[in-house]
Amino acid sequence: MTDFTKMSADELIAHVNARLSKINPTMHFLRGKVLSFEEASLTVKVAFETHDQLSNGANQVQGGFSAAMLDAACGYLVSAHNV
Repeated sequence: MTDFTKMSADELIAHVNARLSKINPTMHFLRGKVLSFEEASLTVKVAFETHDQLSNGANQVQGGFSAAMLDAACGYLVSAHNV
């Protein structure tokens, strides 16, 4: 198991993004990617690419997918600190 606490922010980002489709099928489906991580402020920035499968009848991202995006971002932050 990888010890994320010994990685720099750039190493952590590269590690996670290189393995997203294998370790997290949901992030793969949401087309998520970690952009930055700031240890001092405990901040993680994650981007998601919207696509038709995420849309509701009003052609907007369905709320449940928005919640999943928030959950994924929070999960990566917690994992990075082994909380």
